Amino acid sequence: MTIPTAFAAGLAGDAPAGVAGHPAEHEFGGLDATQCSWDCTPDRCVITHRAFCGHPCKGAMQPALMVDPEAVRRHSRARKVVAMEIARLKADRGDM
Repeated sequence: MTIPTAFAAGLAGDAPAGVAGHPAEHEFGGLDATQCSWDCTPDRCVITHRAFCGHPCKGAMQPALMVDPEAVRRHSRARKVVAMEIARLKADRGDM
């Protein structure tokens, strides 16, 4: 089973992954249900652009960031990336 191309194309970001040797799949390269993006550091999350995690399955969004429209959009895109990864894993296992 494949993820619909239009849905996958909607996740493509302009920012390349910053880690040498890793493909720039989308702006959150390396992000999955359990791991943060390759570009996340203890000082800056690629989702929140702050020093705290905004991973959809870990830290989520802090209430103070809910008024930042760009942070909310990044979090929404990150949720879609994680959902696609989970769907891909389920498809690979035959759970769908």
